[in-house]
Amino acid sequence: MRSTKRKYREKDEKLRNDLATELENLRLPADAARKIANWDPYDQNASADWFVAEYMFGVTNGFDVVIGNPPYVVTNDKHLRELYKEGVYGRANTYGLFIQRGLQLTTESGQLSFINPRTLLTDRYFTNLRKVIKQKSELKGIVLIADRHNTFESVLQECIILHLIGKSNLAGSYIVNTRAITRPDDLSNPQSQVSISSDRVLLGDDYDRAFYIGVSEFDYHVFDRMNDAGVRLADFGLKAETGKIQFDKYRDYAQPTNANGAARLIWAENIQRYVRRESRNRIGKEWLSKDIIPVVSPNITGTGIVTQRISANEQPRRIIATVINPETVSANSIYSENHTNFIPLDAGSNPTFLLGVLNSSLIEFVFRRLNSNTQVSAGDINSLPFPPMPDSKTLKEIEILVDELLQSGGVDSPADKIRQAITNERRLDVLIGSLYGFSASEVEQIQSQLPSYEMVYGL
Repeated sequence: MRSTKRKYREKDEKLRNDLATELENLRLPADAARKIANWDPYDQNASADWFVAEYMFGVTNGFDVVIGNPPYVVTNDKHLRELYKEGVYGRANTYGLFIQRGLQLTTESGQLSFINPRTLLTDRYFTNLRKVIKQKSELKGIVLIADRHNTFESVLQECIILHLIGKSNLAGSYIVNTRAITRPDDLSNPQSQVSISSDRVLLGDDYDRAFYIGVSEFDYHVFDRMNDAGVRLADFGLKAETGKIQFDKYRDYAQPTNANGAARLIWAENIQRYVRRESRNRIGKEWLSKDIIPVVSPNITGTGIVTQRISANEQPRRIIATVINPETVSANSIYSENHTNFIPLDAGSNPTFLLGVLNSSLIEFVFRRLNSNTQVSAGDINSLPFPPMPDSKTLKEIEILVDELLQSGGVDSPADKIRQAITNERRLDVLIGSLYGFSASEVEQIQSQLPSYEMVYGL
């Protein structure tokens, strides 16, 4: 790490010296040359970009084009946070600050194009930045880099290409172009793009002002139809919560057995589709001494639904949920750790219906377009568009299929029952899809755009 830092310091010093030499050759005023070569990144009024614009390019009102690949680094710098507070929400990432600065540097109709992480689109930390973008520019286009491994030599984050243009008229809708690429050559083939009204892209407060980016008209059709249902968990009187236990904080309470009235700790890996799986990696860490109860009250006291909270797009499913209650784990007190979400159910709730919806392809489809990070947060689950409760006949059919999946063990079903489990999942999708108003063929189209159930079940 030190050698890497040293290398970049040396490179920075060389670039500054080269720049100073070039500026001398241009015969700029000495004070301007000095300011450009030794610019202060914290000083918005005297930073190098404006001096370069004015002295080298004759620009006084901003640039027509700003292009960049900004750094992706979380910063706690108080001065920077203050300078760009308009677009900061909670944790600040430097690439967000660069986007704000880029908008400041463009002319009223200037264009900005950056490569930056996909988190800009929906992550809560960028809620205010999306608001700034909406107020000060038009979102002309988004290119989703769908396969980052085939596009870049080495990248840890999923990325997008952002295209903004300054706007003089702040009112009215406009057209946004979206598409996905899986390799660099795809950039030269814009024919696959979809042109969609900004009203269907720029979401409201219900989704933290997210940018809903699909790559086909069908993507928007699905989302519009599911939102038309207008139902959230809150309409059922329910709310997802993050698991209470951060294990490092409470590890002293861990014990290997349920002796002496111990409480059960549910880990994320215990939660799989329609099944609770014993852990091979948490031996000795799945029970907590009863002494923890006065310190932290159990978050699972009755029947509820638990989901994993960390997942990535490479996984065949990101919403992974099962039902749990004290009886299923032979414990009076249950906690879930903070890589899980828990939905406590009241006596009037229907766990099989809610579980079937959460694990459906319909919810998976929209979640992948509403989420741009590796978190499946409680807030994400609370904002998902659920269907209304079905009629008694359809509800009974859903309950039977979910019960069969729970009885067979979901993704852990024995080999002779896996095909039936997959059939049940597909039938469930059709039933749940009908509650949103989708035909069976539309549900099949949704399924076709996700990893297959055969992949989900490891076939």
